[in-house]
Formats: sequence, C-alpha cells, structure tokens
Amino acid sequence: MARFPLRLQLTLWFLTIFAVIYFGLTAAFWFIGRNSQRHILDEGLISLADGVGSLMVNFEGNFSNIDIRPYQPVDREFSLLAVRDSTGTVVAHDLRVEINALPPVPADSTENTITAIDGEVARSLVGRAIATRMVTHRVVTKRGAVHYIDIARTTDVGRRQKLFFFDVLFVAGMGGLLSSTIAAWMLVGRATNPILRLAEAARRVGPGETRLPFDSSGGEIERLRTDLNDALERLDEGYRERQQFLSNVAHDLKTPISVMLTQSQVLQPEGSSLDEFREYRNSMVEELLRLRGIIEGILTLSRAGQGEGMLRRTTFKVDDAVQQCAARCRAQAETANVRIETRLLGSGEELYGDIDLLSTMLDNLVRNAIRFSPQRASVIIRVEREGRRVRVSVRDHGPGIPHEYIDKIFERFVQVPGANPHRRGTGLGLAIAKAVCEAHGGSISVRNHSDHGCEFTVTLPLAA
Repeated sequence: MARFPLRLQLTLWFLTIFAVIYFGLTAAFWFIGRNSQRHILDEGLISLADGVGSLMVNFEGNFSNIDIRPYQPVDREFSLLAVRDSTGTVVAHDLRVEINALPPVPADSTENTITAIDGEVARSLVGRAIATRMVTHRVVTKRGAVHYIDIARTTDVGRRQKLFFFDVLFVAGMGGLLSSTIAAWMLVGRATNPILRLAEAARRVGPGETRLPFDSSGGEIERLRTDLNDALERLDEGYRERQQFLSNVAHDLKTPISVMLTQSQVLQPEGSSLDEFREYRNSMVEELLRLRGIIEGILTLSRAGQGEGMLRRTTFKVDDAVQQCAARCRAQAETANVRIETRLLGSGEELYGDIDLLSTMLDNLVRNAIRFSPQRASVIIRVEREGRRVRVSVRDHGPGIPHEYIDKIFERFVQVPGANPHRRGTGLGLAIAKAVCEAHGGSISVRNHSDHGCEFTVTLPLAA
C-alpha cells in the first residue's frame, strides 16, 4: 500500500473499516433475527394449538370419534396433523399424514413440546421435504381424559423473510459502499490537498529560501506549517553556525601556518646567526603548539557534543580531580608568577562522568585564569556542595570580562579584543567547558567581581 498515493490509501482504509463494521453488524443482526424469528414462529404455533385445543374441548364431548377437518386452521402454513390419546394411540389424523412418522408423545405432563422436522419425516407428515416446526399440545377433555394434538407449521415464510432481509442488506450494502467510496474520496481529497500543497512548497525550500511559501486556512495545517518553518529556521541557524565555525577553524589554522611559512621563507641557511635559528625554532614550536591546541580543542568539542553515547563514564572523587588539575597547571602558573590555591571539600564526594573530558574542562578554566592574572596574584579553585550537586568555581584577579562579552564568552572562537597577544588562546577553551558541562547534566556561568577579576562556576550532579 505504500506505493499508492496518500489519498487512495486513506480511501481504501476508510472502505475497509466500513466493510468490517457493516459485515459485523450484518452478522449480528442475522444471528439475532434468526433466534427471534424462531421464537416468534414457535409462539404463534403454540398460540394456535392452544386455540384449536380449546375449541375441541368446548365442542367435543368424546375424542374417541372425532373429525378433525372442521378444526383445520384457515392459514395454509398450519396443519392439524393428528389427535392422540395419553398412550400415543392416534384417534384421528389427516389422511395425508403417515402416523408412523409422528414423534412420541411426551412422557411427562409437559403442555407443549416443540419438534423440528425436515427431510423425509416432513414429507411423511406435511407432504413436502421442507423445514417444519411441530408442536404436540396437551389438552384435557371435560371428562378429564388427556389427549394430545399435533400441529405443524412450515418455515417457508421465515425463509422468504430471510431472503428478503438479505436482499435488502445486499442492496443497502452496495449502495452504502458506493456512496461511502464517493464521500471518502471527496473528503480525503479535501483533507490531503493542503498536505500535498505543503509538500510541494517544501520541495522549493533551499539555501536561499528557509520559509515555506504556503498559505493555509488555519487549523492543524497552519500549526504544521509554523512548526516546519521554526524547524527550518533552526536548521538554517545551525547551518550558519557551522559555516562560521568552519570559517573560524580555517582562519585559526591558517594563521600559525602562514607565520611558519613566512619565517621559513625569510630565514636563509647562509648568513643567519645561531640566535636567529633559535628564535625561528622557538617560534615554530609556539605555532605548532597552537596548532595542536586548536586541533585537540576541536576534537574534544566534537566528542563532548556527540552526547551520552560518547562519554566514557567512571566514578572519581571531586577533590582528587581538582588537585590533579592544580598539579598539571602549576608549571604554567610558576612561569607567569601566579599562585594556585585550592579549597577542597575534604569529605570524599564523588562524580560519575568522563574523567578525561571533565579534566580538560577544569584545565581550560584554570589555564584561562592564569593567562589573565597579574603577577603575584592568586587563582582560587573552590569546591562546595549544594544538595545533590557540587559547585567548582575558578576565580582570577585579572581585568575581568567586558560587559558586552559576558553573554558571548562561551561561543566558539570568541576572544575578548585588546587582550595581550602573548596570552591569546585558541578561543575554544570556554566553548569546550560549556559543552562538557552540559553533556554531564550540569551548567556553567561567569560573573565579574567588583574588586577586579572574574569567576567561572561549574555545577555538576554528584554520583548517585
């Protein structure tokens, strides 16, 4: 069915549901009608037998010599077959009836006994091999003698009623199916037309067109169009961010390569002093380290942004991670004449996460604080518990972050202008810190202090 158009699929589903309901109701009506019709036939047969029996009792004193012809029902569907005494002996019968085919009289005092007969038995009693209902009715004469009268009724009328019933059902079913097909085709066409128009509009969406050029009459289609336009805007925004990210990556990779290429072209093997070669080497090492930092930053950012499936989680103590971070950054701090102070919990709280990514996040925050701290200043790493979460804050005493960059500082390749070029990083450290923090279900924030410096605060959930 997937190969069929949507309009045809919905129409076929509509007709299938209609057919199932229709035939289910038909079967139910047939079953109910069959039982109720049999009940009605039996009630009529018993009522007639009771009337005939009353007439016989009123007009006949002795049933031993009775003529049943005057008591035959006017309705030809009914036949008075025989009159029998309490022993089952036939005292009078219709000349067409073979008395041997009569069923035995009831052994108890049952007033009415219904018997279904057909085939040869029916032929012997009513002259035709047709389905017949027969009642053996108990009557008591004025002298107290018990007799039984046998009256039969053919079911031709029931068969004719059933045939008429099925004819009506067939005609009604065909008419209903045809009208339902037409109605379903028209209604489904009206319902799917906006969807087809929306699909046609979606085919025209491209890099230069990020909104669906489509007008609807409101309702669900309008909400769908609005949701699709919002999704397209998010995709377009993501596309622009990706393009900007690639542009920034290309620019940051190009800069150290251009520096190394220029220095390599300027420096000549002949006529250059040893100091010039040393300066060239130091510059090459610095630019290569910068290249490595950019590449590692991009890889870390990509891994942190790929979600839960890429995290290599383990359980570790918060204090241990902070102490190891301080140890790794201490050489850079001594070179910059900056002190690192740690204020730990001392109670053994643990985190459950990717130790490599979380260590990279802490290193980026601490190294960033060292780069912007004045000499003989302190970088303070403070660990505090807050319910089922832990807060790790890194504070420096540098110039702080300009107000207009507070909301942008965690974006990729964003760097505060005017910073010392010798302290310039890759522009990915804070973006990595945010991505790692969010991947672990935490948050990160920054604020400036009134007495110089700024403070980055990371909040992470403790291990369960």
